[in-house]
Parts: sequence; structure tokens; C-alpha cells
Amino acid sequence: MADKYLVNSADDCVVDCLYGFSKINPNLFVDLRNRVVFDSNSANGNEVAVVTGGGSGHEPFPTGYVGEGMLTASVSGGVFSSPPSKSIFNAIRLVSSKAKEILLIVPNYTGDVLNFGLAAEMAAAEGIDVESVVIGEDIAQETQGIVTKAGRRGTCALVLAVKLAGYLSHKRKNAKETKSLISSMMQSTATLGLCVSACTKPGTGVLFHLGNDEIELGVGVHGEAGVKRMKLLSAKEAVHELVSHLTGYLSLRENDEVVVVLNNLGSLTRIEEYLLAGETEKQLTERKIKILRFYVGSFFSSLNMTGVQICLSKINDDTKDVILNGLDHPTRAPAWVHKNVSMTAPDSVVEITKQPETQAHVGKLPKVPEKVEIFLVAAVTNLSRCLLDAEVLLNQLDSTCGDGDCGSTFKCLANAILSKNREKTLTFSHPPTLFSQLSSIVQEAAGGTTGALYGLFLRGVSSHLKTFTEFTDSTVVAASWRAGVDTIKKYSTARLGDRTMLDSLEVGSIVFNAKLRHSPGHTLEAFRAAVEASKDACEKTKDMPASAGRASYADPSKLNQVDAGARAVTVWLSAILKTAEETFYRR
Repeated sequence: MADKYLVNSADDCVVDCLYGFSKINPNLFVDLRNRVVFDSNSANGNEVAVVTGGGSGHEPFPTGYVGEGMLTASVSGGVFSSPPSKSIFNAIRLVSSKAKEILLIVPNYTGDVLNFGLAAEMAAAEGIDVESVVIGEDIAQETQGIVTKAGRRGTCALVLAVKLAGYLSHKRKNAKETKSLISSMMQSTATLGLCVSACTKPGTGVLFHLGNDEIELGVGVHGEAGVKRMKLLSAKEAVHELVSHLTGYLSLRENDEVVVVLNNLGSLTRIEEYLLAGETEKQLTERKIKILRFYVGSFFSSLNMTGVQICLSKINDDTKDVILNGLDHPTRAPAWVHKNVSMTAPDSVVEITKQPETQAHVGKLPKVPEKVEIFLVAAVTNLSRCLLDAEVLLNQLDSTCGDGDCGSTFKCLANAILSKNREKTLTFSHPPTLFSQLSSIVQEAAGGTTGALYGLFLRGVSSHLKTFTEFTDSTVVAASWRAGVDTIKKYSTARLGDRTMLDSLEVGSIVFNAKLRHSPGHTLEAFRAAVEASKDACEKTKDMPASAGRASYADPSKLNQVDAGARAVTVWLSAILKTAEETFYRR
């Protein structure tokens, strides 16, 4: 985990953050000295003002939830440090001019409870009516059989409490009623998290260390280590660990209904977020637990921690309508972007019907001689295996100018072809159909630019072959190779000399066609020359500037090896040559 931040100074980062927040949310007022964010439109004389706060480092909580339908005001402390009671009191005094009552939603941390408590006492001394509700739902300690006087820590369920409070204020519920409903909801709410790397605090550094093969269960949101260190888990295993503890703690049974929050603790990628969401949905559904609402995102972070929390709130029949209405109620708070929709139906995941390459008519089409069919089977098999063997080399070549996955991409492509070959679904007897099938396979297996380029190449070869009834003539093969290259160039801006796969592929095609024109019938010699020319062209890419493809964005000084895509072409061309020599010219 990186310990570098783009801040002006660790001491001023919170105030600087609030300044920036104020400039992109001009409808909100920010008191930088007290670190208070206030929405003058979110409370009037008939409504309850809702105030919360806590240490910074949990953004978007609390400032992002200030706005109509959620918070009236928030108070921020330093990073992972409770706001001082004086600042909280100033926030209370500010909102008291707009509302008849004030509800403080307090995270259950010692510093927050004490400072909010003192601020409430100061307010009471001035005749300001204040109610407080303390939120704590993190069950990390309980998973290990530990019960402390401090109680459960308040984490991402605070956002649910704030959302419900904002709605109840809009509905003119008084502070005591709102507190009661929130407390009832929190009694059946539980959160548990884990991380693969700790957060780093500006000016301090990483707060605890995990090995590359370790994961921390029950981690705290202030950088505290968790309650159990485990070996690294897959997403499925990690979700199972969390869901098992949560469902057990809440005594969830078949047909129970829940609201789910999957909270990104800071640095999870969107891929991980949605993948974990899918695993959570699967595992709750397998337990026959009904998900009423599912919220995914970074609601209550821990700086840059790479971790996740799952929060489950069991919804009871007597409060179901008010809770769901509260969650669905619109708000102008900038951090709440979730629409008022229920969970999708089980059949919302669909698959577009695949259109397989038809083979019903193949029996009526001209077939290649048996020996040619044997060659095609062997060639496709051998080139796939050679690409598998080249994985590490191609990844290494790609690492300086790409994302280091060229070899891995070809591995996926090769495995997909070998799998189809084992299933005996490839039509080796009819080359136009075979190359069309291969085009479809590489598009699906490789994806990205590689899948598209080879998909175009193979589709071009197939389309050209379809204009012939005789496929063994070497000039037909050469022309089809050329047609495949031209199909790529129809859509790609890459040309010879641009340091791409075309440098190997097109040069080989040019030489093969030229040799056959000069010496018709000498197919093997022409193909040998084509492969050698392709290899030479590949070597020349080492000294070429990159003018197309991802390499064109890389630092030119780092382009000191051959292009990975060009090298891949030489791998499979060489495999085809070797197969041809063994099939047709073995002595």
C-alpha cells in the first residue's frame, strides 16, 4: 500500500478538503474553523435538524451526506480524531435557529461519544433541545467471543441511520420518535469487514502490516488491526466468512428480509466491488434470505484501505414500510447517488443467444483431402501449444510498453482453441468454416485489442476462402493471408513500421506471395522464406518508434525490446511451418 498522498500538508489536509468540497457544492455552507458543513435549506421550524460527525478519513462520511433528505449539518475532526466538543456545539447552535429539535447521531467511539455528549450538555445549558442516538453495529469483537464495555463500533450503518433520520424529519416525526425508530433498526443491524492491506495515515504511514498472502478479519475503520489474521482468501471465500458471521449473529433464517450495504473501505477497484456484490447476492440467495435493497460503494471509508465491509440489516414487518420509504426517499446530499429501486428479479441475468457456426451444410461443401485435414488439426494444435509455452516471454516483452498480459491473453486464446478441438466442434474439413470458427473463438477468449485484431484477420481469411471451391492451391492460401491482413488494415490505423504485430504478419504475407509468384509450386520454400522474413521484421521492431497501439503511449526510452505482438506472430507461424515440414515433407 502506497504511503504517499497528494496533500499540501498532513496538518491542513482536512481543512483543505472542506474548502474544495465547498467549492463544488455551493448550496452548502462550510465553516472551516469549526469544520462544520451546513445546509440551511434542510431544516425549518417544523422539522428535526439531524447532525452527525466524527474523525476525517471516512469520506464521504460525514460531509457528503449533508443536504435535504439527510443531514442538516456535519462536524469533522482531524484524521481519525473526534471533533472537539466546541465545534460540535457550534454546529448545534447553528442549526438550532432553523429547527425546533435537534437529533445527534453519534458514532460509537469513545472520543465521539464524550465530545458529542459534552456538546449536548452545553446546548442544554442554553435551553437547546437535543436528543442523541449512539450507533454501533460492527460485530468484529463478538466473532471472537469478546464483549467489551465500549460496545460495538459505529461504521457504515451510520449512513443508513442518517438516511432514515432525514426522511423522518421530512415526515415531521419528532426527535424521540426518530431516535426510537433508528435504535430499533440498529438492534437488528450488523457489520463485519476485512482487508488485504491497511490504510496509511498522512504524516504517519501504514498503521499495520500484512504479508502478501494474508488478510485481516474484523479490521477497524480508524486503522486498527482486526481480530483475526488469515491466509488470503478468494472473493467467494471472503464473502462466505463475512456472511456466515453476520447471518449467525442476526439469527437470520429462511425467508428473512434484509437491506445490504457493501462498503468499499477505500481502495477496492470497481471490479472487486461488483464481484463481491455478486458473491454476496449469491450466498444470501442460497440461504433463501430475501434482499430488499442492496447498496454498493464507498459510504464510510478508511482512507486508502484495501478492504470491504458487509452490513446486513434485518427488516421486520412492523417497521418495513417506514425503513424502505426512508431509504428510497430522494435527497440532495451529494454522496447519496443510489436510486430508489428494489433488488432485480432473479431472471435479470440473461445471456444473448449464441449463434454457433452452422455445420448442417458442411457435408454438402467441398472438403480438403484427408492429409490436408490432418495437417490443419496438427497445425492448430501445435500453434496453440507453442503460444502456451511463450506466455512468460510475451508477458515480459509486453511489460515495458503495455500492461504485461500479452502472453496471458494468448494463453487464454490457445486454451480456448484446444478446448474446442477436444470437443471436436472445429470443422477442419472445410477451411472457410474453420477460420470463421477460430475468429469467433479468439474474439470471445482473448477480447480486447488482441481478440479484435485476430478476429478480423481470421474473418478476412475465411471470407476470401469462401470465394473458392479448391483450398489446397498455395496461391489461394497466400491470397487469403493477404486478405486477412487487409481486413485488419481496413479498421486499424497501424501500418508497416509502426512497431505492431503487422510488422511480422504483413511482411510474412508479402514475402510468401512474392516467392510463389517467382517460383510457383515451391510452397514449403516460400513459406520458410516468409517465416524468416517475419522473424527479421520482428527483430527490427526493437529499434522502431511506436506509432500505433498501446506502445505509442509509452516512454520511447523504454522500448528496447521487440514488440510482443510481433513476436507472437512468429511463434505461431513457426509452429505452422514445423507442422507442414513434418506432415508433407517428412523423409
